Amino acid sequence: MESNFSVYSYYLVIIVAIAVINDGILALLSFGSAASRTIFRMGVDRSFPAFFAKKFKDQPIAGNVTISIVLLIVPLVMISRLPNETTFIILGTIASL
Repeated sequence: MESNFSVYSYYLVIIVAIAVINDGILALLSFGSAASRTIFRMGVDRSFPAFFAKKFKDQPIAGNVTISIVLLIVPLVMISRLPNETTFIILGTIASL
């Protein structure tokens, strides 16, 4: 069966994959930073337990650790329960918000 794609489509797929991975990493970093600062501030305001207001070297360590754990567990649970394509679409949609 003959392929309907040109020779260059393979290279286009690689370029698009690199762009998507780069965008996902940047979205993850920006979301993690914003969420950890929000959790820290809510700990300072006592909306969350005071534990979340802890700092280490002027960094909100409890917020950073909490968000790191969430950002590791949520995609792993999604990948184990949903098809990879669906997980990718959901996480990509969340990243674009």
